[in-house]
Amino acid sequence: MDPVILKFLNRLSDALFVLARWVAKTQGEPEVLWQREVQQQGKRS
Repeated sequence: MDPVILKFLNRLSDALFVLARWVAKTQGEPEVLWQREVQQQGKRS
């Protein structure tokens, strides 16, 4: 795939992410932070 297209899509996804956060904030929605599940040693999910 053309590197210019990949760069454009990356920047577009960043812009859409920021726009979604702004819309949620203006609507009074709480921001949900992602937290990784801590796996116990030797266990896989």
